[in-house]
Amino acid sequence: MNEHDSTSPDFEDLITTDLQLDVGWADIADDEICKAEYECLCVYLTLQEFTELTELLVDECSPLQARNVLGCFHELLKGSPFLRKHLEPDDLERRISLLNAATDFLGEQA
Repeated sequence: MNEHDSTSPDFEDLITTDLQLDVGWADIADDEICKAEYECLCVYLTLQEFTELTELLVDECSPLQARNVLGCFHELLKGSPFLRKHLEPDDLERRISLLNAATDFLGEQA
């Protein structure tokens, strides 16, 4: 059983209230609070939950909104010392690969 099962976020709630869907990486790159929120989410969510969130973003958001959020996660996963410290290298690479695949899929849909 997943250690987060009892406290897993409602992903639809997360998308509609917590993630800034209309803001890309360039807009938050210098916003330490926003970056910290994304970093904490990356660490808090298991790989399975992160996968579910990614799928929901692709399915429920506009392609632009999904690309914005996926791009923010991608930039953080690639460059955040905090995430490199708190995620196993294999987990980090899987998340980056997942985001790459989702972004490629969105590109094919355009």
